[in-house]
Formats: sequence, structure tokens, C-alpha cells
Amino acid sequence: MPENTPFAWHEIHTTDAQKAKKFYSDCFRWETSEMSMGEDGVYTMFNVPGAKPFGGIVELRGEAWKGIPAHWAVYVDVEDIRAKVKEVEACGGKIVVPPFEVPSVGLTALVHDPQGAPFHLFQGVKS
Repeated sequence: MPENTPFAWHEIHTTDAQKAKKFYSDCFRWETSEMSMGEDGVYTMFNVPGAKPFGGIVELRGEAWKGIPAHWAVYVDVEDIRAKVKEVEACGGKIVVPPFEVPSVGLTALVHDPQGAPFHLFQGVKS
């Protein structure tokens, strides 16, 4: 994948994280590493051998996710998430979840384009 891609991260959202981990590890030979998310369980990250992580697995748990099928989510890298949220709205998009902090990672927001296609905005922590 080109280094200049606007896509910062990819996640599979699923009700069976172990099944997803096995499938993508076996089928694509993606390596995995896990990190604790405290009360929210474990987050599994994907990487291809010898490269940094490019995505992960989010387990859909609880009533709020009931009936939601497994799906992939993409994160578009932006410089200023608050300005980009306003621009998304001005262009006819919808803000589903306004910007919120992911500790030690950055800010994210869930938006829909004018056709209803969901995607996330992502502003990483500045070093």
C-alpha cells in the first residue's frame, strides 16, 4: 500500500473476535498482537510480517450492538478533526459520533457520507 494513503487504520467489528483473528491469521498470514483495554477486554492488532500494525479487531458486545453484522471500518487521517467534522457536514455528510479521545492514540469520530456510507475520521496524537 502506498505510504501516502489517507487511510490511517482499518478495523473489523465483529461479535466473535477469536473467529476473526483465526480467519485473518490463517488466510492472509497476518500476525497479531494483543493489548489490554481494561474493562473493555482485549484489542487485537494486525500486521504483516516485518511491518507495523495497520488495523485491529473490535468485539461488538452489549445490547447496543445487537443485530449489527460484522463489518470493516476505515479511518481517514485528518490534521484537524474538529474542522473536518464541520467540513463533512457542509459537504452533506452526517456526524454520527462527534470527536472523542482514544487515550494515548488520538481523536476519532464516526461520520456518514451523503449516501450513508460510514467511515471514521482520525487525528493522531502529535509527537
